[in-house]
Amino acid sequence: MSFSNLPLSVVLVGALVIALALFALQWLRPRTKVVKVATAQFWQQAAQQAPARVLWQKFHYWLALLLSLAIALLLWLTLSGVQRQHDNDAHLSLFFLDNSVAMQVDGRLSEAKKRLLQDVANSQPEQRQVWLGDAVAMMLLREQDNNALLGPKLVAVKATAHRAVFSSWLAAMQQQYRNRQIDLYYYGAPLNASELAAVPQQIHLHARYAAPALTQNMAIVALGQAPAQSGLWGKVDVMFTLYASDARPLSANLVKFSLDGQWFQPTDIRALGNGRFVIRDMDVSSAPQQLQVSLANDDDFVADDSATLTLASTPVIKLQLATDLPAWLRTLVQLDSGIRIVQQQPDVVICQQADSQCPQAPAQLLLNAAANSALFSTAGESWQAALQQQWQRNGWLALAAQQQFPELMLQASDTPERQVQLNNAQLSQLLAAQSAALPSLISQSLRWLANKQQFTPYLAVAEPWPYTENTQNAALAATPLLAGSQQNEAGQQATASLLVANLSANMTETSPLEQETFAGAVTPLSMLSWGILLAVLLLLVEWALLQRGRLP
Repeated sequence: MSFSNLPLSVVLVGALVIALALFALQWLRPRTKVVKVATAQFWQQAAQQAPARVLWQKFHYWLALLLSLAIALLLWLTLSGVQRQHDNDAHLSLFFLDNSVAMQVDGRLSEAKKRLLQDVANSQPEQRQVWLGDAVAMMLLREQDNNALLGPKLVAVKATAHRAVFSSWLAAMQQQYRNRQIDLYYYGAPLNASELAAVPQQIHLHARYAAPALTQNMAIVALGQAPAQSGLWGKVDVMFTLYASDARPLSANLVKFSLDGQWFQPTDIRALGNGRFVIRDMDVSSAPQQLQVSLANDDDFVADDSATLTLASTPVIKLQLATDLPAWLRTLVQLDSGIRIVQQQPDVVICQQADSQCPQAPAQLLLNAAANSALFSTAGESWQAALQQQWQRNGWLALAAQQQFPELMLQASDTPERQVQLNNAQLSQLLAAQSAALPSLISQSLRWLANKQQFTPYLAVAEPWPYTENTQNAALAATPLLAGSQQNEAGQQATASLLVANLSANMTETSPLEQETFAGAVTPLSMLSWGILLAVLLLLVEWALLQRGRLP
């Protein structure tokens, strides 16, 4: 037996004090004694011979004392929170309340909390735990905690924009209680077939509240950016993807755009098919900007109706030119507003490969008379796939196959310095043909060499901070991303939106798990209720004995 409200020592001392106090009061209680006198004038003498309260006389009414002790001690133990001792072999009841983003639909969370309060009130505190599925699952009630503590804690619980953590929490519970049978009572968003299949055999899942499916849902499930395919400085291409649960046609007219809080309409939006769209040549030359894409009309689930992206800022590249370069190349780089010509401490230098006086710089663009190729080299190999994809998007790989463009060559070097080698003759041929790809090739090569361009990838809630070459030494967030703008320990800003296609699709699917009635290992009445009930019964017994004259 244990106590949830008071320590055992306090309970024992209190019981002893109550017993001694009742025993003392029994000695001092009024006692009726009949005294016969010859005349009323002797009343004073009679009162002295038979006083109403006397000390240390023979105890006659043990039944009255025992009833008083039983009633007082029963109420004391009940108020102390008496409980049966926990049995490690008994079934453990786990109650899980999901407050993830799917519960933001009106009425879902309030109904789930109502069901949870009703079920926990009928549970045995020594065999149950109550958990909240927050961004990191947290325990609301431990074993032995009073059930009455749950109500005030649930008042502050809100559904926030984070992914459901039920699956990861369930795996942790299985590992922690691998030798116990568990009854799991679930209150939250519908569980799909894969989540149900992951429930181990030792856990008996009871869906006490499974949120009803929506009739329809439309969402923005992807948002990202990349260097502009046009190769223009200060421009990026923004991609976004729409989803609809029904068969409606998806077009750019279904969304609206805002930049730093001001509504605007992009001039060049192109459909890529399957709900994917791209905004060409977004201007990012001024400063980092917040782009928000929103549905023109909200639906019942508003968390996936908008997404926000921090657009990349385009830094100025400090470039130093050698003395023996072609005049057209000098003119070309001077027309690029993202490049500033300097004479010292450059980010990138352009030289002839045979120039022995080439200035020192972290990166070099070298012109040579070698084979018809564009050779990119730096340490590692992780950068190669992205560069190859960029050439593919630009159409340069196809031109190179037709011998109308330098062939792309990728090389992993032993040093971290970046280097690009281009062929003089091939560049002159592109210049003579007035190829539009020539300025793009020079511009994108210089920006790859400078390695200063930062593009925010697709950021969805519950994902960690992006890990790139430039964030290897930065402290990554330990907790999953929530919706909104955030800052990590390194001072980097990032904006996360829902952007989870499967979650948006699940909003209209009915869970295969049917709701069940509460059938846990519970007692009809709590120990408090039993204690009060027994005390009332003893009081009735005492009253009946008084009425029959069995007690004084």
